[in-house]
Amino acid sequence: MQQVSCVLIENSVTEADAVQRLLQQGKEAYACKHVKSLAAFSTMLQASAPADVILLDLSLPEADGVEAVIQCRALGPNVPIVALAEHDDMDLATRVLAAGSQDCLAKTALDARTLGRTVRHAIVRFRLEQKRTIAEARMSSAIEGGKLGVWDWLLSDDTFTGSTRYLAHLGFTLTIFTCRRQPSNG
Repeated sequence: MQQVSCVLIENSVTEADAVQRLLQQGKEAYACKHVKSLAAFSTMLQASAPADVILLDLSLPEADGVEAVIQCRALGPNVPIVALAEHDDMDLATRVLAAGSQDCLAKTALDARTLGRTVRHAIVRFRLEQKRTIAEARMSSAIEGGKLGVWDWLLSDDTFTGSTRYLAHLGFTLTIFTCRRQPSNG
């Protein structure tokens, strides 16, 4: 079993110890480095290789909540983030996911199994997101390089949309068009 390297960004030594104990109780082997702030994390990044995952406290003195995720994502753009919130707050969890975290856990409900599972899934999810981003960039380059037009027909609402280049291939000069089929009277 390969060791998972993680960075725990947590300003409370007591809470950091609790999270590290949970990691040790899990099935995976973890090499966990603890830093107390985003500034310390930045310094650590300059001295060592990036970790497999970041466990990020959302109650840091220099940044909390969404701002902590944004700053952490800027420092470690290629590392998945698992946010650790003080309480189970669905609104906060949604916002930190939108800001770039792969998951958000409430510290009050943490156990070894949940934490380990979440870390594993965050790493896999992040790698899949990276593959999707690369595939989308390649597709976009192929479309542009091939001077291809693109169209899309959304069956859910029966909407057809075509790109400017696609319309030009058909002889139209509109920027964007949308067509909707009229319901039949029968």
